[in-house]
Amino acid sequence: MVRGRRAGRRLLELLAIKCADRGEILVPPEIMTPARLVERLTEDLPGDFQAASALASALAWAEALGNASNSDRDILFRRPGADQTKPGLRALLGLGKHLNQIWSELGGAGIGFRDVAQVLAERFPNIADFEVPRWEMLESLHRKVGQILQNHGLVDHTRLLIDRARRGEIISDRRVILVGVAEMPRIVREFIARFPEAPTVLVFAPETEREGFDELGIVRAEHWNKRCAEVNAGQIHLVERDRDQAFRAAHIVTSWRESGIAPTQMTLAVPDAEALPRLREALDSGGVKTRWAQGRPASDAPAFQLLRLVADYLDHGPDEPPRYKAVAALIRHPDVARIDPADWSALDQFAAKHLPERFDPDSVDDVSGRVKKIAEVLEQLVDIAPVEINAKDAADWTLHLLVRVYGDREENALSPFGRVAVHGLELLREVLADTASDKLPWPEKVRPADFLSVVLGFLGDQPVPEPPDPQAVEIVGWLELLEDDAPAVVVTSFYEGAVPESISADPFLPGSLRQALGLGDNAMRMARDAYALAALMASRSEGRGGVVLMAPRFDPGENPVRPSRLLLNGLQGEALARRVWYLAGKRESDPLPRLADGPGFLAAAPGLYPPVEKIRVTAFRDYIESPRKFFFLHVLRLRAENDDVLELGGGDVGTLIHEVLAAFGADSRLKNSSDEVEIAAYLEEKFDEIVQARFGQWAHPAVEIQIEEVRRRLLEFARVQPSLRREGWSIRYVEGEGTLTFDLAGLEGPETLAVTGKIDRIDSDASGQRWRIIDYKTSAKKKDPAHAHYSRSGEWIDLQLPLYLKLAAPYARDKWGVELTQENCELVYFQLPEDEAAAGLSAPFPADMVEEGWDVASHVVGRVLRGEFEENPPLRPDPNWTDPALLALCGQVGIVASEPSAVDAVVGD
Repeated sequence: MVRGRRAGRRLLELLAIKCADRGEILVPPEIMTPARLVERLTEDLPGDFQAASALASALAWAEALGNASNSDRDILFRRPGADQTKPGLRALLGLGKHLNQIWSELGGAGIGFRDVAQVLAERFPNIADFEVPRWEMLESLHRKVGQILQNHGLVDHTRLLIDRARRGEIISDRRVILVGVAEMPRIVREFIARFPEAPTVLVFAPETEREGFDELGIVRAEHWNKRCAEVNAGQIHLVERDRDQAFRAAHIVTSWRESGIAPTQMTLAVPDAEALPRLREALDSGGVKTRWAQGRPASDAPAFQLLRLVADYLDHGPDEPPRYKAVAALIRHPDVARIDPADWSALDQFAAKHLPERFDPDSVDDVSGRVKKIAEVLEQLVDIAPVEINAKDAADWTLHLLVRVYGDREENALSPFGRVAVHGLELLREVLADTASDKLPWPEKVRPADFLSVVLGFLGDQPVPEPPDPQAVEIVGWLELLEDDAPAVVVTSFYEGAVPESISADPFLPGSLRQALGLGDNAMRMARDAYALAALMASRSEGRGGVVLMAPRFDPGENPVRPSRLLLNGLQGEALARRVWYLAGKRESDPLPRLADGPGFLAAAPGLYPPVEKIRVTAFRDYIESPRKFFFLHVLRLRAENDDVLELGGGDVGTLIHEVLAAFGADSRLKNSSDEVEIAAYLEEKFDEIVQARFGQWAHPAVEIQIEEVRRRLLEFARVQPSLRREGWSIRYVEGEGTLTFDLAGLEGPETLAVTGKIDRIDSDASGQRWRIIDYKTSAKKKDPAHAHYSRSGEWIDLQLPLYLKLAAPYARDKWGVELTQENCELVYFQLPEDEAAAGLSAPFPADMVEEGWDVASHVVGRVLRGEFEENPPLRPDPNWTDPALLALCGQVGIVASEPSAVDAVVGD
């Protein structure tokens, strides 16, 4: 008997090598784990049923809990004034899974629920009034669980283990050897005590440590929790963060490899699996192959990922459309795209514009046919309603879906990806077959979304071993390290909570109750891990290998952690003080690997990008800030598109207000009204119409709150506008009447660019002698036009208002026969900020600065026509321009530029 299956495989391998060295034939012994030993060495009991899976047991608990009365559930959970609604399947399954785990631990120790109630009554009288009825109720529910399983030809696995260990007839013609089993369930110990002949016990330890083990080789906590592990400070590597640990581990392994140590002679132990991805990435970057002994979880299989997305897609009421996030994730799954590739860009644009919480293209206006096609594809793929059906029907539908998607797929079951894909499908097939043959106690009716979530939740953690690789460094868990014999070992994440792993608080089994019941507690885990560390160090001492223990100050989740207490175990006096001083010392972060130096931004030849023929008024600001930014945004026309938008941005708020005010200005009757109530009523009606058309009824909740804020700003406009009308000002032009344009020449040559733009509004007074070009501003705070265009350091940062005058002049000349100049036309902002009192017109832009702005614009046009885009000064903070890819292209984060040939190829394509 060995502790785990990996130890069994290694023992068999060593036996085969030993026999080969001797030229003998190996007749292998039966190697098994403690629970398997009970099953193997007992005869079948009369009326034995098949052992239930964890899923079957949890479903039985869920049924028993679901059938319990509210008063019974109130005994389990103190819920004064709680909602009496029956919990849903997933909630019941979660609780059932937890109760089944509690029963497995109690049963493994030979304890029943009634035994716990008795201990509580005797040892904890102050809480017995509530706790004793709770555990008696658990005993009653457990009996019902057993009956439910029996009705399906099943028996609880722990109950089967207890019955066989205590009542099973022992097969006595076997010699039993316990090999390095430092801990085992109490029920197995009871079973071994029934053997007619005591087993042989092998323990890895010198004779001087005999007092540290009992007669079966189980560690004694009182001995090992005081034992010093003989760890030298030089073997403890203190690092700052998870990434530092990964880089340091990769450096150590690389140096060992360069010194001639083969990969098979090295092992990495990872007590905290959260550190695994970054560790493997760092090793892979250094050219070191790795193999994770525990294997990848079945949840990594494509079929699991697809069904999880399908479950999310179906997780809505029958009168509701699916959630947008579920739709977006499902349509992007590679296996769905293989069936019918979708236009993800159209979906991103739909999300950015309509901000939907639920996906209902028919509820909003102006939806492209490409987006509606996505809805059709998913409806054909997931051709089942989100209503309760029989579990067998849900299993049958799931099977047919998997056949449709994967029926013609070929996978290499020997490749790492193929192993996971194939094993995942096999696990699903078994559960679906058991459901179809009524071997699982599903409820009478179940929603397809719940059916899929439950199945995936129970199967997803099943490990799929990675294929063997003689050139890979083995990565194991902390407990598996005890059976590993590689001479060179790196142990990562050597901090509290990982080594030793703490038993987290449980509402049913708090620490004091565990101790009273004699269950494994933190003291026992501490002893087990102290022995493991001592064995690790002793087996690689005196030149037999090397051990490195790595203790980061932060875990992978960026939570501060303390070094493992095992590093202080058994130390006293000066030795303890020196170790504490060392562990508390400053830790330096390892430098990040440097990016290779690139040639920087490479100016593309004019023939490799579209010629610039026109430029928007608003683009001048981008060129003044950064010619490179201008190049990517306005020459190559790069756009960042994503659907990770949950609320209105500043641009969205402005667009809504502009749409409403443009409609107001285009209404021939209302635009000249001076009645605040009439204007406000129109604005609210038009606003509701635009909001309904754009967002429908399924917008994100945050959007509904923001919509009311936008409505308030529109009412500010209704308050200010009548006073302008009473002063004699009339609206003559609004944005909705079209785009304006004029030609602007560069300073150094005759070539011109067409400058285009949309002016929000043009007003005139009653005499037609005074004019205003108005730009609506919806930013949170008021803006001064001069400061918005001209910096305090005396440099132009924007040319919008001066160019608006150039833009409006040809239109006014043709439309009204008026020559607009800086003398007769004011350039102003109509401010609609958060502060209601600040709403209104700004001071005019200084007339004497207009011509200088035109000269700057001509200079920009000349540089654009000459293709001068290399300059890249630091960008000013801009909340509307934060896309990381575009920021990287403009040098705001480290990115390696491509070689010229690669750039030519990309631009040419």
